[in-house]
Amino acid sequence: MSAQRTLALRVATLGVLGVFIVVGHAHTLECPASIPVQQSVATATVAPWAAYDRKEGPAYNFYGVAFSDGPPPNRVFLTPSKTVQSKDAKQEIYDFKSARITAVWLLCLYRETSIALSKKIEPAVVRCRVSYDSSTQFRTVKMIDCD
Repeated sequence: MSAQRTLALRVATLGVLGVFIVVGHAHTLECPASIPVQQSVATATVAPWAAYDRKEGPAYNFYGVAFSDGPPPNRVFLTPSKTVQSKDAKQEIYDFKSARITAVWLLCLYRETSIALSKKIEPAVVRCRVSYDSSTQFRTVKMIDCD
């Protein structure tokens, strides 16, 4: 019996038992929970006014994500291919493969600042599912699963 046929039979058997195997390279992406940000004003442009930073505390908290086609400065931001929402759950699905997007960047967004962190996602990633936290009325990302 070939190795491929043996694997197919094992997967079929496990499926009947209610156990499923995820084939591929599924993984979770994580953004830093908070970031320190230093903001400043070019004082010469606002004279005689003085700048004051209203933010107390050293960190800005993570709340959401965005995806872009290419580096974020190109400003080609993606919308979800599909959104699934119920009373208890919300998930946005981004399907990069069907949109023929090959250079996907993840942006981590933080409350009360325009600063975002970004990084290029591995080219092998074809889809990401963004799950939102129901305890924040779906305003905060709970998990980013990609495959």
